Amino acid sequence: MTERIDVGIQNQGLEENFPFGITYRAIAVLKSREANAIFANIFNSSEFLDTFGWLKGLLSFDNKGGFTSHHRSALAAHLFEQFAYFLVKSRIREIPIADNTDSNVGLKVLSPTETIELLNIAYPYSPEILTHMGLSQSKGRIKNPDGVVVGLQGGNTVLVGFCEYTLQYDSPGDLPRRKFRQIKKLESGDLIREILANDESQWVIGEFIHSIRPDLPPRLVGKPKDCILIFVRPKKVDDIDDVDQRIIGNRVHVYTPFIREQFYLVIDSLIADTLAKVAEQPVSAD
Repeated sequence: MTERIDVGIQNQGLEENFPFGITYRAIAVLKSREANAIFANIFNSSEFLDTFGWLKGLLSFDNKGGFTSHHRSALAAHLFEQFAYFLVKSRIREIPIADNTDSNVGLKVLSPTETIELLNIAYPYSPEILTHMGLSQSKGRIKNPDGVVVGLQGGNTVLVGFCEYTLQYDSPGDLPRRKFRQIKKLESGDLIREILANDESQWVIGEFIHSIRPDLPPRLVGKPKDCILIFVRPKKVDDIDDVDQRIIGNRVHVYTPFIREQFYLVIDSLIADTLAKVAEQPVSAD
């Protein structure tokens, strides 16, 4: 497998990027420079400060049952979304899709936070709800993608498709019915049609994308019939080692450089490191 490390943090010592000892060792076991760099990006992000504060606050009262298995699952799902975003961001130039887009600009993927901001513009009357035990946000009554893929074509910004991130090993056809319906809608291009249905919000969304990706112009168009879906899941034990993505029609399956159990080991190590820090600096209940 080709090692990819151009995701924002390079040429820095791993121990500097991973200040938590147990977590650092769990990540080192993965033996993947790509995973090391992505975790470094996550742990050095401003969003992780909020996540760490959430975790530290819950663990401070763990003797009262404040932190449960549900919190562990929510933490894993939230951090996997962050990891999958950086993974797609680093690999997207290697995915042979959207050949009619400008190769000099390339495809861009919006982060989960940027995706919610876009959906807030497209669906202003849809309620915003908290997910993952308060760590993430979602829009009610619509099919929420985890990411949005955009590109440049003919001087316009093009809505190319969407991303779906899951810790489950199942392929889309084997997922629970609700999740399967969501994926089918994302693949169908219907969400692109809905987003572009209102001329005013289409203009505002184009301006928003231009503000966060200045190399893309503010004029926004879409190609619903050619909508792609990038589906990210952990690699299985029996997956071929040197295959990290597959393309089936307009769906791109991207595999992480670790299996699910290894990712949960990182999560449990982060919890253990945070517990140790709580013991050093307990949080007051006042």
